[in-house]
Amino acid sequence: MLIKMKTDSEYVEKIIKNYERRKVRAAFFGMASLIFGVFACLSYMALDDKTHEVASSIASMLIEGRALTAIDIKLVKTNNQLSYIMGMRIGQLVNTFATAAGLSMGYCLYLLFWPRKERIIKELYEKTKF
Repeated sequence: MLIKMKTDSEYVEKIIKNYERRKVRAAFFGMASLIFGVFACLSYMALDDKTHEVASSIASMLIEGRALTAIDIKLVKTNNQLSYIMGMRIGQLVNTFATAAGLSMGYCLYLLFWPRKERIIKELYEKTKF
């Protein structure tokens, strides 16, 4: 089995081509970060209002000035559990979107600013090319 060896110039040109594509991938991950951040903000704003609306609708059924019955106490416990579960789920959703936004932004910055070896190879190759 014969393996074709690449010359140094072919190898360096491949590295340079890959280095140039990093900017496009960085832009893609930057845009993904922005989209995830917007989804995190919108989901928090929309679902937070719904949670308060549901909790207040259940709480409005309890009328002040009358004696509490066993059913009212169960209703209060159910209201507390429902508020807790809805708040936890909303927090998990917002946290998921925020984490995805942070990871995408981190990878975008990595692609833009950390490829030191490739940049040095590109500069040296261009100097020797002239």
